[in-house]
Amino acid sequence: MQIRRVLNHGKVIQVKKKTNKTQPIIVNVYTVITTDNKISDERIKQDLKQASEIWSVCGISFRLKKIVRLSSKQFKFKDGEFHSGLFLNKQPLKVQKLIRFNPPGCTRNDVVVIYMDSQSFWDEGAKRVTTGGIFFYKLDQGPRTATIVLASNSKERSQMLAHELGHALFVDPATGLAINPSPTRDRKERSHDRNRKNLMYPKPPKKPILNQRQCLKARKSILIKLS
Repeated sequence: MQIRRVLNHGKVIQVKKKTNKTQPIIVNVYTVITTDNKISDERIKQDLKQASEIWSVCGISFRLKKIVRLSSKQFKFKDGEFHSGLFLNKQPLKVQKLIRFNPPGCTRNDVVVIYMDSQSFWDEGAKRVTTGGIFFYKLDQGPRTATIVLASNSKERSQMLAHELGHALFVDPATGLAINPSPTRDRKERSHDRNRKNLMYPKPPKKPILNQRQCLKARKSILIKLS
């Protein structure tokens, strides 16, 4: 689980959208909705559309493969019940079962985004409120490389989704580490950025930017598929 911490910002190189035609890069996304969560399919589609718009500077977009709505009482969550910043084996059993849930058709190199019925999460590592989290698995562990958890009732949901998808694109499947390649990378929290305008800043801005190094690394991710 990535830990979020707010630090000072630095300079960043903004990537301009390319005018020449390149082969689109797609990341398949499966979404899982917790029991009694009222978020609509249209809002989920809009979140992925906005995340794709943010990542379009890198030529990357996200394709929604399936929406799975859970109905079991064991997957019903109260606001704040899930804590970010904890390893999976430290989470309540119901959270562990939720993270391990595998939507039909999902492969190891697809991303699962879980919409949890919550306003926010408490980040145990950074000791602050956040609205997203991500679990990584090494090659010999877990059902997939990355599983994202989002607070479905948060206002910054789409920006946080794009942020967490960045972690997923940067992950090394051999180590389970997602190091941000940015020149303004946080030296202590290497998955994040010090620039407040950058998407990988712990609390992503409304109109985040990405730089060339981030694009180059993301385009080499094992998650990408050429459409």
